[in-house]
Amino acid sequence: MRRLYLVSLFTLSFAFLIALISGCSQPAGQEEINLTQQGKELAPVIKPTENTIQGKYIVVLKDNILPKGDLKGVAEAVNKIVGEIASTYALNPEHVYRYTIKGFSAEIPEDKLFALRSDPRIAYIEEDGIVYAFAQTLPWGVNRIDADLSSTRAGDGTGSVSGVRVYIIDTGIQLNHPDLNVVGGVDFTGKGTADDGNGHGTHVAGIVGAKDDNNYVVGVAPGVELFAVKVLDDNGSGSFSNVIAGVDFVTQQKVNNPNLPIVANMSLGARTGTSYNSLDYAVVNSINAGVVYTIAAGNDGADAKNYSPAHVKEAITVGAYDENNKFATFSNWGSLLDLNAPGVRILSTYIGSSTATLSGTSMAAPHVAGTAALYLSRNPNATPQQVRDRLVADAKAWVSVNKPRTTNLSVYAGNY
Repeated sequence: MRRLYLVSLFTLSFAFLIALISGCSQPAGQEEINLTQQGKELAPVIKPTENTIQGKYIVVLKDNILPKGDLKGVAEAVNKIVGEIASTYALNPEHVYRYTIKGFSAEIPEDKLFALRSDPRIAYIEEDGIVYAFAQTLPWGVNRIDADLSSTRAGDGTGSVSGVRVYIIDTGIQLNHPDLNVVGGVDFTGKGTADDGNGHGTHVAGIVGAKDDNNYVVGVAPGVELFAVKVLDDNGSGSFSNVIAGVDFVTQQKVNNPNLPIVANMSLGARTGTSYNSLDYAVVNSINAGVVYTIAAGNDGADAKNYSPAHVKEAITVGAYDENNKFATFSNWGSLLDLNAPGVRILSTYIGSSTATLSGTSMAAPHVAGTAALYLSRNPNATPQQVRDRLVADAKAWVSVNKPRTTNLSVYAGNY
């Protein structure tokens, strides 16, 4: 079985073992089964070399059978086609993807899988896998990036951010934590609630936006609206199909609320090789729909180009550094990092209405998510590309880095 794991070093720094596909082609390092049936070519099945979930698949439709343009019209067409396919092959889709990749996930027996591959509406089928999450005193990270000098004056007991929403794609959030402004949640793990039983997502959420109320801690964008998207279970793991469902949900929120600036933080990932996969394409399509993504680089001390979704060029990929401005030894590195942020011994909110100190690129990425929220609160019409360009342009070259092709820039929130 494959799992996505938290990039936090709270317990362990996990190696990411997932391999997925990109588009309809076969990425390097993955096994493709592409037979023919009586001269008719079948849709390929991409089988990662390890950690698969036996019998569970992500089915992606061909683009040329869908209408162009309006995403709501595309979503309606996807619903109709997936319904027809489910009826024809007696399948019970777990998730339907309407706004990013177009298709569904389901348990599919081998006999039905072979029949499904001959359906001319299917572009490819990807075997699912398991994903692992990377694992009010003014926190040093908030102080270091000068969030306390931003328009909110984070830490003086009066700061707040409005007009922006940040989606935490993670283990959920403690929905009733008194220091967090949680406005909603959705669960894709089958638990039935977006409440956090792990702690990772709640910690990430606090770094982004813990309230400036003289209690607990304070976030980079104090009091910003937070929305829990639970794609990882209380053990910090979940399937790729669940994570894609979370990305698809966030994209739907942007489509339904085009004037609401939205940031999504993903402090999770997997080692996949350099080829793009279904999750990567889902993130790209979500960015194209107007969602800003901040993504943890990973904690393996390796080149981030081999990690999904960290290697998505359109996203903001974040490495970690410590209190001495030294690049963290555990942080992934390389040319695909856009920024660095504090990620060692970070104090933030935690389950049980408490606080905890954790380390990891999981903690670095939400510093950037909060900074993006600050910028969008003053520039609500900025595109994801414009947000990334501005944050990079305003960053400070104060990180001591001893890795090749790795930026020395730290995110800086003091201008917003």
